[in-house]
Amino acid sequence: NQVNINHLKFGQTDVQAIIAPHSDPGNKGWNIHVSGKQLNLIEWMASEDMVYEKTKGVPLIFSLNLDAIQLYPNKNLLDVNGVISFDGWVWKEAKIKSGRDINKALDIKLEAKIGKRFLNVEAKDAGAILKIFDYYDNLIGGRLSLRGEYEGMSPESKFSGHVRIDDFRVIKAPILANLLNVASITGIVDELSGVGIGFRRLVAPFESKDEIITVKDASVSGLSLGMTATGNIDTSRETIDVKGTIVPAYMLNTALTRIPIIGKLFSGGEKYGGVFAANYAMTGNVKEP
Repeated sequence: NQVNINHLKFGQTDVQAIIAPHSDPGNKGWNIHVSGKQLNLIEWMASEDMVYEKTKGVPLIFSLNLDAIQLYPNKNLLDVNGVISFDGWVWKEAKIKSGRDINKALDIKLEAKIGKRFLNVEAKDAGAILKIFDYYDNLIGGRLSLRGEYEGMSPESKFSGHVRIDDFRVIKAPILANLLNVASITGIVDELSGVGIGFRRLVAPFESKDEIITVKDASVSGLSLGMTATGNIDTSRETIDVKGTIVPAYMLNTALTRIPIIGKLFSGGEKYGGVFAANYAMTGNVKEP
């Protein structure tokens, strides 16, 4: 009733596996337990933009106990444990933990209920996680929290929510440096090439549908700099169309805008705006807008 693979090694994968049909005869599908040193998912991650299947696949439940999962070249999740289930159409439920160090911990929870799916991601080192998942390499430290909701149980379901990162630094960020140069905010650019710019908080509400990510009233704030952003990112074409405001000397610059009632007079009514600010717009390729 099951297949035991005592040692499966090819390329950079080195695991053991147990494959068995679902314990309930009324439920089709397979339970797959994978354990061992490393599971290489580089090719699978590269194919994640594949066209959605028109027919339902085989339901699968994976239980994982791995020293490492390689997602991209030289980018590994360490000490991965948990369960993730696929219903034939979408990833339906998940409880995954990763991290050898308490400060590197990653906690992913996906739950299906009332015809929707709810995603909760927590990470104690936002910079490390963003780098491992190949999202961004220039953020250091920070606590990450993501709350999201898929509106349905199909691959095309809209995904919306918000992401928040607290207490982090940004270093050697060429796009941000170019933006500050255009706005003639030169002193802060020097910080980017050194210890980096410290930020207290980033908050980004978002929606994702048909490979278009829409952000509205996203903001990031720190002692020396604040910014807002609203617009779209086309992930299939790798293009960006975003506008917002740059607020230098953020804490001092926004002091008057935080006064109840009259604060909007100083910020022009813009949320997270400042007394002295520069408007910006970015369009074009996401890597070189």
